Amino acid sequence: MGDLYALDFDGVLCDSVGETAISCVKAAKLRWPELFATVDSSLEDWFADQMRILWPVVETRYETLLIVRLLLEIKNPSLRTSSVPNGLTVEGILESWFDILPVVM
Repeated sequence: MGDLYALDFDGVLCDSVGETAISCVKAAKLRWPELFATVDSSLEDWFADQMRILWPVVETRYETLLIVRLLLEIKNPSLRTSSVPNGLTVEGILESWFDILPVVM
């Protein structure tokens, strides 16, 4: 039997940010249906755009579901239920993700 090599070319040969963001929105709609009920395609596109900015902080894919939830709270503060302080921004997530992650877990 020959050797098996597993290579990760995401970001080199392919770009999965958009697909990951859309998959996370679908999962979020199942996990939090009452919060994501009004999410339409334009908001899904916004999530994908913001995820592209936040992609450098993602270490494992489950984090993207948490990020999408925070992005919804940023876009619509009245839906905020997390323990993250008011006024969170995309830039704030980018700068402080490793401090925010244990809070939203």
